[in-house]
Amino acid sequence: MWLYKRTADKSLLISRIDQSLQDKAAAILDAGSVTHVRKPKTVRMVVDKDMIEKNAELFKKLAVLVKKSWEGGG
Repeated sequence: MWLYKRTADKSLLISRIDQSLQDKAAAILDAGSVTHVRKPKTVRMVVDKDMIEKNAELFKKLAVLVKKSWEGGG
């Protein structure tokens, strides 16, 4: 996962997720009403501190998918 600072205390969060796991990631984000964009190897969203704190469990689930992607478990 990477964070890129944006304006107004927001950041762009980019998560590397294999395409085979992107449907699961999208379902997790959709369940939390988190707006996101899917790219061939990544899922991207604009976040802020409050959003991450409010959706901590959601981001933990997303982190599991990121880890699987890096370990080749897609």
